[in-house]
Amino acid sequence: MHHSLKAVTSVFALFFLCACTAQSGGIKSRIENVSRETDTFSINGERIILEGSSEGIQKFNEEAEKEITEWTEDFESRASQITVPGSSPPCLQIRQTVKRNSGGIISVITEKYVYLSGLHGNTWWSAKTYDSSPDRTLKLSDLFCDDTYPKILNERMKELIENDSEAYHDLWEQPQIDSTREDKFYLDDKNLVIFFEPYELSYYARGVVEFPIPLEKIRGYVNEEYLP
Repeated sequence: MHHSLKAVTSVFALFFLCACTAQSGGIKSRIENVSRETDTFSINGERIILEGSSEGIQKFNEEAEKEITEWTEDFESRASQITVPGSSPPCLQIRQTVKRNSGGIISVITEKYVYLSGLHGNTWWSAKTYDSSPDRTLKLSDLFCDDTYPKILNERMKELIENDSEAYHDLWEQPQIDSTREDKFYLDDKNLVIFFEPYELSYYARGVVEFPIPLEKIRGYVNEEYLP
């Protein structure tokens, strides 16, 4: 379904919202909201900027900015080549959500929705988790004590499917952890959530498929600082 867009009066506008923290020990951040509208397309996006001067925070912000810049440039290039318009003008929407912000750890997911033409657009997710203690953006492997974590996570995802067959009845195949999934996760206050993009495990209308693995169930495998 094509998402609705709020019209903007200027061609290019930046809005800075107030800094915020979620919980005690949270990392301060602010939201940069970027909106752009032309005669042929619309962009409505936002990104969360971490506040601080450390090398890790600067790298987190630079990588997030680079990612969104690449998305917007690619969208504008593709939108400019549309010769047969769809039911609505091309649009790009980027939404960011903080899933955890406590204990010096912030975990953010980014949802990118692109509509160019046709019946519907497409959605992708990306995620970044920053830990202020080692001052770096974490990979999935960084959460664990050793390299046995793929086997443990595969077992936990299989358990989730078996215990809630209705929620996962439409999967094409069993999810597997491999080297391509090092950034396909986020943390919330209780879970490690592994996610798969539309079409990876199921059809588009199913959306992103998430596997919330309680951190308490992988105690002993995951490093203590990431437990609730």
